[in-house]
Amino acid sequence: MNRLGTLAHSDHEIWWTLSQEIAHGADYDSAERRPISSCLSGTRTQVLDTLEGSLTHVDRKLVWLFGRAGTGKSSIAYSLADHLHKQDKLAASFFF
Repeated sequence: MNRLGTLAHSDHEIWWTLSQEIAHGADYDSAERRPISSCLSGTRTQVLDTLEGSLTHVDRKLVWLFGRAGTGKSSIAYSLADHLHKQDKLAASFFF
């Protein structure tokens, strides 16, 4: 029991419990989202750099992409998530 009188759980137990509730099709690299659209190499570098810079600040918790259909929001989001994943910096993502 912790000081609040509730059962104490280890971080591992908490993350494991949460992992059982995941929407697997919403993972950034889910097979359910195939084919995955991503930015072509060397394109949209300024927006990707700006978003990555925003996300690496400790006071930034969330970035919301919005715009008209077909403007590349999903491609940008996937490319950024993939880049952060490869750097072991991707904490969470949800694609729909």
